[in-house]
Amino acid sequence: MKLLFLFSILFLIIVTVFGGPLNSEEEEECVDKSEYCKHIKNNCFDTKYEKLMKTQCRATCGFCGVKPDFELI
Repeated sequence: MKLLFLFSILFLIIVTVFGGPLNSEEEEECVDKSEYCKHIKNNCFDTKYEKLMKTQCRATCGFCGVKPDFELI
């Protein structure tokens, strides 16, 4: 019984130490990496540029829960 208790404690310690967010986007800051995002915000949802915009212009495009400061028409 003691052995089971010790294994349970060890398991909890390992999960606590090594258990981080599964999605790396959750730990990234919600900021734009490019100074030109405000000028190219019309590309946020363009299928050609969406992947680039998701990495470079997260805040401007609203890809991280922050409401963008522009309205889509």
